[in-house]
Parts: sequence; C-alpha cells; structure tokens
Amino acid sequence: QCVLVMVAALAASYAVALLLPGVRAERSLWPRKVNPNLVLIEQAAASDDARPTIAPEQFRAWKARKQKYFDCFAFYRVTRETVGTELPAGWTEGKTAWGVARASSNLFTLLGLPVQFAETGAVAGDGLPAVILSEALWKREFGADSRVAGTVVRLGSRTARVAGVAPDGSPSLTGNVDAWLLEPDSALAAGSAGYVIAHLTPAGRAE
Repeated sequence: QCVLVMVAALAASYAVALLLPGVRAERSLWPRKVNPNLVLIEQAAASDDARPTIAPEQFRAWKARKQKYFDCFAFYRVTRETVGTELPAGWTEGKTAWGVARASSNLFTLLGLPVQFAETGAVAGDGLPAVILSEALWKREFGADSRVAGTVVRLGSRTARVAGVAPDGSPSLTGNVDAWLLEPDSALAAGSAGYVIAHLTPAGRAE
C-alpha cells in the first residue's frame, strides 16, 4: 500500500504523496518548469537528494507495469568519462573528463526539452547512441560551433554521435551534467543506482 508523507520541495513547502512503495516524489524539480507534471523519485529513506538511489532494474520494473499514479518513466545516472574526439588521423587522447548522464532514450522527450542544432543527416544504421551537449560544454569544448551535430566522440569505452545542444535555461539535472548519452533501457548498467523522473497521471496529480 502507498503511504502519504509530508516533505519540503525546493523553496516551496507542500505535501507530496509516496506514490510507489518505498520511494518518495519531489514536485517542482526545476525552477523553470518545462512540464509541471514531472517528479523526481527517490528512496524514502534517502537523506541526500543529490545521491542516486534507484536501481535500473527497479526503473525497468516500474516501466513494464501499468501504474496508477505515473504513465511514463525516464532514468539516468551520472558518471565521469574521459573524452576523445574522432579526427581524420584517428582519435584524440582522452585528456578531459565530462559529467555524462547515461540516460534512457526517452529522457528528453519526457522532459520536453528543445535541442538546438539538432542533427538531421545521421549516418543510417551506424548504431551509435546520441549524445546531447550542455550549452556550457558546447561553448567551452567546441567553440560554440553550430556544426557540432554529427561529431563522433568517445566517452570512456562508448562511441556516440552528437545529436545537438541543450540550451541554457534548460532544467539542471542533479549530478553536474555536461552531456546526456541517450541509450536503450537494455544498455543501462545493472546494479548502478541512478535517478528516475516520472510523469504524473491525473490520479497522481490529484494526490
């Protein structure tokens, strides 16, 4: 059974429901609301909101079952990855590290975030996952080049293709994210805790 709890959410203080057993949801995740019906879900016993608490297996289990209070889930976890860039002569040495949110492929769709300089000419069938850069990283590492989409980068052991740039003013996800690597659910590493964002159903919004 679900248990009701009272918590303070960011600067506002109001009640939220514990809509899934053992977890709590915090409303108003970001100051600039892209979608006011989104919540961040974490373990009820968590004392540090910046610490990831939800396992990928739990995310997949919630997503696979019809829920009363939520109708869509997205997952991400943040890692530090050394970065290399593909050049005609080969790969550059990975001398810098980015905070990379390894995320379910539906994250940006769920958030409703715009992507600038979105790639339109992806190599069909190359199988590379998409990576979306933060605007700060795009300016710092790519000199604000509007032709950045399509660039191939290596993040740790993964190779990905830049799909665009998330503009300033987009919600800041917990975890100091420089870039978002969008992957299928099956690619999310088992056992590594992360963050889950969920969309409320009308029943969830009524709680």
